[in-house]
Amino acid sequence: MEPFTKKIEQAGIVTGDIIWPAIIMFLCLIFRKQIVKGISSLTASNRPPLTNEPLENSEHDTQNAPTQPEARELDPELIRLAEVYSNLNLPNQVENVRTKDAIARDMADLVIRKKLSRDLLAEEHNEAIMLALASTVRTKPEPEDAERLLRVANRIKEHHVKYRVALAFGMLLARKLVSPSLVPQINEVMNRYEQNADGPLQHRLQHTQKMLSLYEKQGEG
Repeated sequence: MEPFTKKIEQAGIVTGDIIWPAIIMFLCLIFRKQIVKGISSLTASNRPPLTNEPLENSEHDTQNAPTQPEARELDPELIRLAEVYSNLNLPNQVENVRTKDAIARDMADLVIRKKLSRDLLAEEHNEAIMLALASTVRTKPEPEDAERLLRVANRIKEHHVKYRVALAFGMLLARKLVSPSLVPQINEVMNRYEQNADGPLQHRLQHTQKMLSLYEKQGEG
């Protein structure tokens, strides 16, 4: 009887080792927005500025500053999402990438819904903000987006962001929103991204490079 009991206990342990990680991943997906808000609230008090604007102005400078037609600072909600993205580090790599993809979509939706300046995003050096630009282009491309992406492309280090940039260029090519004169520059970026690229990024780069080649041939024809 005792060996039988031990087998049952061992089976219970193995089952628990399999089921609990799956339950945790499922809960992360269901309560993703709540998790994002929670991380955001924890980082909001200590976040560094993500813009190139000075933190403070003297009273004299404020009184004598010229009136600006448009605020040249990032949207606070976008900053919070960018911080959540930057601080995200889930132990499960698959779930980590899925959550990052979800945050990228949330940032793109925010930019589009609030009609935030894409040119302002292209001035940033924060990779999460550059990801917001690439995701916005992928979701709703505009004719000027190819030049905006080229402005940020060489500043990107993270594979996940490079992947999104390659996706965005692919969307612009599919919509024929890329000037033929920019094709060599985009090709150069894709070739540079190939250095130390992982499997998913390598596959995406090859797909975008094929699109560039076809696009170039169509332009010549």
